[in-house]
Amino acid sequence: SSGINAEWPLRPGLKVKRNYTSQDLRDELKRVLSGCGVNRKPTLLFINELNILQDSFLTDLDALISNESMMHWYDNEDKEYILNGLKLNLGDECDNYSREELWSSFFQNIADHLHVVLSISPNSPNFSKYFQLHPSFLKHSYVDFYTEWPEAALLSVANIYFKNSQLDTMLLRAKAATTSAVIEDQLGPLCMKIHCSVQKAIKLYKEKENRTYFITPSSYLEFLDLYLSMLDSKNHQLNVSRSRLMNGIKALNLSSAMIERMSDELKELEPQLQNKAKLTELLLAQLEDEKKTVDNTKEVLSREQAAVNRENIRISKIAAEAEADLSAAIPSLERAICALDALDKQDISEIRVYNSPPEMVRKVIEAVCVILKEKPTWASAKQLLGDPALLKRLTNFDKDNIPLKSLTRLQTYTESSDFTPENVGKISLACKSLCLWVLAIENYAKVYRYVMPKKQKFQESMEHLKNAQKALEKRKKYRLRLCVDTTA
Repeated sequence: SSGINAEWPLRPGLKVKRNYTSQDLRDELKRVLSGCGVNRKPTLLFINELNILQDSFLTDLDALISNESMMHWYDNEDKEYILNGLKLNLGDECDNYSREELWSSFFQNIADHLHVVLSISPNSPNFSKYFQLHPSFLKHSYVDFYTEWPEAALLSVANIYFKNSQLDTMLLRAKAATTSAVIEDQLGPLCMKIHCSVQKAIKLYKEKENRTYFITPSSYLEFLDLYLSMLDSKNHQLNVSRSRLMNGIKALNLSSAMIERMSDELKELEPQLQNKAKLTELLLAQLEDEKKTVDNTKEVLSREQAAVNRENIRISKIAAEAEADLSAAIPSLERAICALDALDKQDISEIRVYNSPPEMVRKVIEAVCVILKEKPTWASAKQLLGDPALLKRLTNFDKDNIPLKSLTRLQTYTESSDFTPENVGKISLACKSLCLWVLAIENYAKVYRYVMPKKQKFQESMEHLKNAQKALEKRKKYRLRLCVDTTA
């Protein structure tokens, strides 16, 4: 096979992941071999010692480097895919090749277009083991031992490294004389001296402590990377600080200009401010006098408000007393109406059949006639009892407007000692309910006539209170307007 060409594309190392197995390695190598053997793609495969997780990996690499038969790596589907790719590349010439010749061409293409670089540190504990178990590594490959680089190489690498970085852009921003002069005369030699001083220190360390510490060219490259990385970080910090400083200077200049302008304006306004201060003192004195006036007005209004509140309390007491007196008569009336609700037409008809009713029945019915403004006779009573809407008239009776004449005539019946629901109930249960109703109506009418003056007084007081509140509100508005006008 030909030597390594520097222009060949470098394929990254194995994509070793967690739980990476021998089959994963073989699948990845098969993809590389397909590109080289079928498409004749020049490839440089770099494998680091860290990629060798198992000893079986070395067996497959041994077969690959020594160009042994790898047919057992491929199944039938893989073989057909490779042969079809070779035929496609050969075109019409594929008819002149047998199956064995196609496979021979495939492996020959691999030998011509694939180079494997295996990087192993000579200080590795497995270094001798690898070559003892797989001597074909030495037989079928070139072995390059990388030693210390000379000072000229270190200087050349540093200069090329810096020129290919963004360092020249940074130096131009820093207004350096010439970027190449700074790199070749200062940075390159400095990096070379630092690396050489470390090598000398390692030798002294070995002589004194008898311990070996290795520093390789890759360490030199890492050192250059670290310098550029730190330089970029510091340059970024410097740019941020410079930006903050410039913004701060701009803000200070702006503030200084504003302060100077405000000072000039303040000097111009100083006479006006002195006049305003004198006027303020006068206004404070005037406000003190007006405050006394306002306090006096507030005291007068407070007294008037207290008087209105007392009147409101008195009226509320009157209303509460009237409501309490009237509420005391309501329960008995409600019980009487409930008793009426228990009656039906048949109960009323039982009373109506009497031609000569018992004395207590007659009194109860006549009392009902008096309340309903009917003639208190049995003939009129029978006619009233025949009214189908009688019970409804009794239930919905207007108890608030019973004439005094009717109440006086009603007393001739109710003042009788035997006019009680108990006595009447012994004769007729229907009349008992009517008796309860008559007594409840009379009691309610008496209470209502007693409460009526209180209600009228309550209404008059409420009217007086409303007028007093309106007058108070008008006085408040007037005094407030008077105070505002005085202040203005």
